[in-house]
Amino acid sequence: MIDILLAKPQKNNNAIQTYPPIGLGFLSTYLKKNGYAVDLIDCDLRGIAPSMFCRSVDISKYRLIGFQVFTMDMEKVKHYLQVIKENSNSVITIVGGPQVASDPITTLEYLQYADFAVYGEGESSLTEFLKALHSGALDNSAVMQNIPNLVWKHNNEYQINPLRFEADLDKIGAPDWDAINPRGYDTAVHGFFSKKLPTCPIIVTRGCPYKCTFCGGRKITGYKVRSRNPLEVVEEIKYLKYKYDIQEFQIIDDNFTANKKNVMQFCEALIDVKLDMPWCCPNGVRLDTLDAELLDVMHKAGCYEVAVGIESGNQRILNEMKKGIKVELIREKVNLIAKHNITVVGFIMVGYPSETAETIEESRKLALDLPLVRVSLTRFTPFPGTPVAEDLLQKKKIGRDDIDFSRLSYMSFSYIPENLTDRQLRWLYLKFFITFYFRFRIIRQNIRKIHSFKHFILIFKKVTNYIFGA
Repeated sequence: MIDILLAKPQKNNNAIQTYPPIGLGFLSTYLKKNGYAVDLIDCDLRGIAPSMFCRSVDISKYRLIGFQVFTMDMEKVKHYLQVIKENSNSVITIVGGPQVASDPITTLEYLQYADFAVYGEGESSLTEFLKALHSGALDNSAVMQNIPNLVWKHNNEYQINPLRFEADLDKIGAPDWDAINPRGYDTAVHGFFSKKLPTCPIIVTRGCPYKCTFCGGRKITGYKVRSRNPLEVVEEIKYLKYKYDIQEFQIIDDNFTANKKNVMQFCEALIDVKLDMPWCCPNGVRLDTLDAELLDVMHKAGCYEVAVGIESGNQRILNEMKKGIKVELIREKVNLIAKHNITVVGFIMVGYPSETAETIEESRKLALDLPLVRVSLTRFTPFPGTPVAEDLLQKKKIGRDDIDFSRLSYMSFSYIPENLTDRQLRWLYLKFFITFYFRFRIIRQNIRKIHSFKHFILIFKKVTNYIFGA
């Protein structure tokens, strides 16, 4: 019997692309290191809907089935779990991922067919859980309460065990790319463009020390930034290039540039091995971590583009978001990046709770004034467990019973600020999008990056999603 099946659910109907489940890849590596038999399945890639799961997967082979859960996946995962329980009384189910980390009790209450949950990082937690499962100790509360990051029921009450993060990421190792098969995601690009195909995501660090109110990242990977050995990451990239013919990698860390020394070492190692692979940082880097020396070595190592968290052009909004940056610094650092021949994508949020038409206009004017090649215009979303969502709940501006998990994504206006109507907000968003992108410089810069007609169709679908939302 196989110990565990790690499963990525099918995404909602508005998803344009599917990406490699790199988080499940780390789990697979660590569990195999500790002697457990692991299978990994991407239901999104294979088109396996909840109703088809037990016809596509022999669930009797597994002791434990675990699902990765993002907020917008909640309804789908609930259906997968229900189907599993309807077809087997013996398989144990467990869930983890960003949604669980942000709000574990609400998640387990909603996913009523899940037996257990892991919040935060799952590598050591799942390993210890499987150890308890093998020894028949799941009914032993003394054993269960010592499994870190576990959420479980005892005497009909939820228990949340103490949170623990792995201090040494090198103990985990690289993701299990052979189980994932990155070539199954040949056209998967974080963002809109890449220099080469196929691409592959890479994670170098975990953790976030910052306090942005709209983000739950610190609950998922902790406050302290921890880095993998840069030389080991370079070996992973070499493996991906020579075994899977990956031509570009994309670093999707939350805080890749937080430790300048590690980034310098990583870039110098890349230069030394002469892989000649372009790379970018589409998930964003902190502007206040960048300087001329760092940008220079990043560019020499092949970095051609970074995304940065601008979020707003209004200082009051930035302060309320607890971004910890000034508008003047945004201008200075974006121009510095551009001077190093690295193109810049700006993340800008529209619809924050205290937003007004005037503050959105300030953001629009800032974006037009900066040397940005693209803006990623995200709609404010009160994700469960984030500080701003908790504040809105406390002030009774949103209710827990009103949450529609399927609409909680940056592609939907799930919250309308008090100072604006739904119609005004949508018009301001559309005006921002059109006036930024319908400029000759922007069209010319981006149209050159289209690889094929298939790529053009993909971009068209993404743009349509951005304009009209989910």
